[in-house]
Amino acid sequence: MRDREIYKKIQFEEGIVIGLIVVVILGVILASFAVIYSERAKVEAYNNGVCKQCGGKYEYLQAIGHRDYTTYLYRCRQCGKMLELSQAR
Repeated sequence: MRDREIYKKIQFEEGIVIGLIVVVILGVILASFAVIYSERAKVEAYNNGVCKQCGGKYEYLQAIGHRDYTTYLYRCRQCGKMLELSQAR
């Protein structure tokens, strides 16, 4: 009877380990999708340097360095719309 209890306990612990591994893998996959979506959103916002509102060209203003990332500022030459894009260092 004692062997059966030990066997059940081992099975339970293996189940927890496998469950944790699955959760970590799913977390990594979801984080990857979030990064990919963020990068695509930046590319779409920049639109090859063409303002979506008026069709004017963006001009580079400045880069602002922060501890973990850099923010790039662009302004449309025609309508003055500001575009702020950030990139991790």
